[in-house]
Amino acid sequence: MSLLNDLFAEAHDEVLQELWDRNLIKVWRAPRHMYMNKTTRIFVQDNNITYEKLNTLKRTPRYGKQQQVTVARFVAAYLPRLSDKLWDSTMTDDELVAWLGKSKMDTFMSMVDDAKVRQETKEKYHTEMKYQQTMMEGKADERWHDKHSRSSWSTIKGKSK
Repeated sequence: MSLLNDLFAEAHDEVLQELWDRNLIKVWRAPRHMYMNKTTRIFVQDNNITYEKLNTLKRTPRYGKQQQVTVARFVAAYLPRLSDKLWDSTMTDDELVAWLGKSKMDTFMSMVDDAKVRQETKEKYHTEMKYQQTMMEGKADERWHDKHSRSSWSTIKGKSK
């Protein structure tokens, strides 16, 4: 009896994995940008499973940062081989699911383009700091101009601020 239960559990896991892979492909191909946290929540509710069970499947988000991105970004950053197949191939959904079923591909723990993202973030921060510096210099120039302008009321009255 225990062997039969183990076989049923294994078959259920395989079916869930296939359902998750189909869902991931379907949402990736959808025209709107759904976030991973919503995608996982809908999958868990539709299949009446727990998040613990979802985390036993391959190609699922593993931690919070992976939940807060769109499905397209998740696939591109954490499942690059699947992303390449989705963009470059003419495979049908069934063929992609079969290919995923044969592969041992799982979610990467860090983004494959992490260095690029860090560099872009650094450049964005540097640009923002330059902008803030320019704005502050402009305000200082404006205060100096107001104080030393000939038409300044304080100059006419002979009072200083």
